[in-house]
Amino acid sequence: MNAQFLAPDDPKWSDPETARFAVVPCPYEKTTSYMKGTENGPAKIIEASDQVEFFDSELGTQPAERGIYTLPACDYSKGTVSDWLNSTEQVFSDLFARKKFPLMLGGEHTISFPPIKAATKHHDISILHFDAHSDMRDTYHGDKYSHASVMRRVHEVVKHTYSVGIRAQCKEEREYLNANKSFGVLYDHERAKEGLSVERALKFLPTKKIYVTIDLDYYSPEVMPSVGTPVPGGGQWYETLHFLRGIFERREVIGADIVELRPDHDKRSDFLAAQLAYKLIAYATLGR
Repeated sequence: MNAQFLAPDDPKWSDPETARFAVVPCPYEKTTSYMKGTENGPAKIIEASDQVEFFDSELGTQPAERGIYTLPACDYSKGTVSDWLNSTEQVFSDLFARKKFPLMLGGEHTISFPPIKAATKHHDISILHFDAHSDMRDTYHGDKYSHASVMRRVHEVVKHTYSVGIRAQCKEEREYLNANKSFGVLYDHERAKEGLSVERALKFLPTKKIYVTIDLDYYSPEVMPSVGTPVPGGGQWYETLHFLRGIFERREVIGADIVELRPDHDKRSDFLAAQLAYKLIAYATLGR
């Protein structure tokens, strides 16, 4: 199996010193509450990326030429949750300090918190969040670092977020969001009726720089079946790409993550995740 995302033939395209993009596999899974297996997601995305074309037909460019290198997978086999989160945060802090664009591949959604926290130490950011779930519980089963609480932890370090595609939440989460108007939400029934509006999103993303976190269960189960909780409804491929491109054109995206792939026999999910990762890289080259 390839250890490098996209596995470019030209070594200049994966030189850690000159590459603009750094892919970080984070196979973290501790609190998954329904169907498990997200720890296998990063490896399967990298494996599927071997089938992704370097040439982007939408942009007419080869974004890989800007340089993409893949770090060794973070190790979560020993230590405590605090150790794992802190060590992961340090990996991303080092990348931000070196002016890299980190793309994290998870893992359960909890592992999105360390790169976001690291980003706040180097940039003033807002968060664009794609998900079927709010992930806003203060704790879940007594765990403040549950996958169901990750965006609550994010809100402790970031003032502005915009969540897209939400269609599964508890009363506590709704009340919390209603009481905090700087946290925008586009519920999925609104997306289905009104579409994805870049202008609406930007009202809740006031900073010049943003970070994007994508839980793959944001997508419709018809296009992304291999997730832990495939909630009916959800986004489609092209509407999401058009929306993302609009965001990248209007804001500087400084990093991103893709989480919650639960690989199974249906390899189309692995490939969609790999293609999505490369599209994020492609859009990050626009005008830069």
